[in-house]
Amino acid sequence: VQHNFLAGERNELTWGFGYRYTSGKIDGSSTVKFVPSTDNLNLFSGFVQDEVTIVPDRVKLTLGTKVEHTEFSGWELEPGGRLGWTPNDHNTLWASVARAVRTPTLSEEHSHFNQVEQTPFGPAVVQISGNQDFQSEKLTAYEAGYRVHPCDKASFDLAGFFNMYSDLRSVEMGAPAFPFIPATLANGLYGNTYGFEAAATIEAVSWWRLNPSYTLLKMELHQRRSSTDTTSAAQQEGQNPQQQFSLHSGMDLPHNVTLDATLRYVDSLPSLHVESYVTMDARVAWRATKNLELALVGQDLFTPAHAEFRPTQVQNQPANVPRSFYAKVTWHF
Repeated sequence: VQHNFLAGERNELTWGFGYRYTSGKIDGSSTVKFVPSTDNLNLFSGFVQDEVTIVPDRVKLTLGTKVEHTEFSGWELEPGGRLGWTPNDHNTLWASVARAVRTPTLSEEHSHFNQVEQTPFGPAVVQISGNQDFQSEKLTAYEAGYRVHPCDKASFDLAGFFNMYSDLRSVEMGAPAFPFIPATLANGLYGNTYGFEAAATIEAVSWWRLNPSYTLLKMELHQRRSSTDTTSAAQQEGQNPQQQFSLHSGMDLPHNVTLDATLRYVDSLPSLHVESYVTMDARVAWRATKNLELALVGQDLFTPAHAEFRPTQVQNQPANVPRSFYAKVTWHF
C-alpha cells in the first residue's frame, strides 16, 4: 500500500506499508544443511517521506525513514535525508545522509557448511555454522554531488561518497580437532568505502549521443580486536573492482536504423584471481514499421571468453563469460 498527498503548499507526503510471508523447506546434503530445514518467515515494512519545498524551484529538503520487522533481527530503523539546491537553471548541488541495514538470512543463522581445505598438516574439513545471534550489517552513507548543464547539448555529473560499515560478517575460527576445524559466522568486521563517480551526457550532433562515465571505489575493512578472522577483510577488499569506465554511443541513422555500442573497462579482482578486462556490447535495430522493430545484439565482443567473477564460499565450477549474439523481434500494440 502506498499513499501520496499534499500537506499545505510546501509539503508532499508519501507513506505506505507492506507485508510478506514466506514458507520454505531446504533439503540438505553432506556439504550444506539447514537446521531447522523448514521455516516460516514474516516481514513487516513501512515508510514515510516528506518532500519539503523550502524555496520554490531552488531549495528542496527530503526527510524520511523506513521501518522493518524481521524474524531474524526484530525491528530495524532506516532514516535518511537529502538536501538539493538549484541556484539557477544550469547548476544543481545536493547532499544526503542515510542509514541502511542488511538483515540476516537463513544461511547466517541456521546453516551448517562443510568445506575441504588444504592446511600445512594436510586436508582438513572446515565446519562453518550459522549463528542465531547474528546481527544486521549496518551502513551509514554520506553522499554529495554536483550537476552542471552548461548548454542544451551537454550535462556533467560528479558525485562523491563515504560509507561507514559496522557488524560485517566474519568467520570466527574455533579450536581445531584435526581433521575438523570448527568456525562460526559472526559480526566481527567493520570498515569504510569511499570514492566518486563522474558521468556526462553529450549530444555531439543531432543524431549522435555520447555517455562516458568513470567510477573509483576504495575499501578499507578491519577486524575487531575480539575477532579471530584474519582473512575475510583482505579477501572482501579484493572482490570489488577499484576502477570502472564505460563509454556509450547512441546513433540515429537514416531509414529508421539505430546503432548503440558500449565500451567497458572493469578493474581486476585480486582475491578472486580475475584479471581486468575491456569489452564491448553493440546493438543495431531497424524500426520496420510503427509497430515492428528488428534488432541484432552482440555482447562481450572483444574476447572469446573472460572471467568476471569466481566462487567465494561454495567452491563450484568457475565460469567464463563468452562472446554471444542474439536477435530480437519487438511488436508494439
